[in-house]
Amino acid sequence: MVAPERRRRGDLVVVAVLLVTTLVAIAAVWFTSDSRRVTSEVASEPLTETYEETTAKQSLFDSDSLHELWRTEHSASIPPLTAQGAVISVVEGTVRGHDPSDGTAAWAYSRDTPVCGAATVWNRMVAVYAGRRGCDEVTSLDPTTGHRGPQRTSEADNPIQVVADGTNFLAFGTSRLEVWRSDMVRTLEFGRVSAPIGRDHQPRSGCKIRDAKLSRSRLAVIVQCPDDLGERLIMQASQPETFREPEEFGNALLTRFDSVLGEVPGVSGAHIVTATAQSVAIYVPGATPELVVFDADAEQLARRSLAIAPSLDDAAPTELGAIVPDRMDGTTTDPISNVAYWFTGSDIVVLSPRDYQPLWAIPNAVGTPTLVKQSLFVPVEGGIAVVDTTTGLVRNIIDVERDKDVSLIRLATVGGVVIEQRDNMLVALAAETSEAD
Repeated sequence: MVAPERRRRGDLVVVAVLLVTTLVAIAAVWFTSDSRRVTSEVASEPLTETYEETTAKQSLFDSDSLHELWRTEHSASIPPLTAQGAVISVVEGTVRGHDPSDGTAAWAYSRDTPVCGAATVWNRMVAVYAGRRGCDEVTSLDPTTGHRGPQRTSEADNPIQVVADGTNFLAFGTSRLEVWRSDMVRTLEFGRVSAPIGRDHQPRSGCKIRDAKLSRSRLAVIVQCPDDLGERLIMQASQPETFREPEEFGNALLTRFDSVLGEVPGVSGAHIVTATAQSVAIYVPGATPELVVFDADAEQLARRSLAIAPSLDDAAPTELGAIVPDRMDGTTTDPISNVAYWFTGSDIVVLSPRDYQPLWAIPNAVGTPTLVKQSLFVPVEGGIAVVDTTTGLVRNIIDVERDKDVSLIRLATVGGVVIEQRDNMLVALAAETSEAD
């Protein structure tokens, strides 16, 4: 007969200690996990376009005025976001998907940290949240339901800017930059790396990143390096063989025009207006502001003065003549029509997609436009100008009643609804409909 096992007091103490340690570890994991910090309410039914798109958008062109449907709060630092029939708002750490017809929030996703940046790409909404290592926690969401898609975490700056080109997603701060593909896998890191694997893998880790733009195969970056007299353009692959080593095609020290000395270095405040796989256009400030064009290897192709450009007298009651880029608030290149339009801070300038020659300008715009069926909807004082992108002719000016204290307006559309971002507010607008409708 086998003697019964004796349980010594020391054994019981060890078991108790192990049990407590395990429970503490589980609690610690839960306390620091996303599950504790995330609240997700998905839509009971997916959001869809409320109106038949072609008819609804055509009604906008013929409208005399637009009336307000609804409004909701939205971060002033994030442009208006629309995708797959949804209007998306961001307030601190909460993202909501709204029905464009009445503003009802169909879904919501929240964390206990603020959103650093957000964009729509790959038919998803991508939100970058602040974390322990900068703006390092990234979540993608289905805009129609709020269901989560691929996610990632990686070291980042805080604050950051985000840019999506339809193929890749770019997030950058002053010291570090990353590019991600649709499954949220990193294809490139550039700049500061906390644990470098080799001395030569990040040769520009000490440079400050000033601006960056993506195209399908190229990444244009403006940096300020310690040994340079001014800012420098770097052209590199957006998807190199290994994400740890940037693949540089060329670089150029930016120069400004001096009436006595000609081209001189020492540029500060340059901005990438638009970029493609073949070329990039850069705004260079100075006594005579210029648009400088480079090829895919950072070789200079052209310099264009912005002192005088075509201007339209019927876009707004303002003087004709000079474009004055007094502040840079954004630029958009539409990937479908290849229309490059640029908000200088005071005017909308449309550039030739072939050589970036300024074609025409809308003076005294009050914000950034949006493209609707080969026309630009441009926010102007008291309304929205509908402008033919090929000719620059103003087809219509739609009256819009706005608050008087709005400093900047950004436009987007979904179906037959115009979304105006007025500082920290989203306002949905639509054409008046008759009782018969």
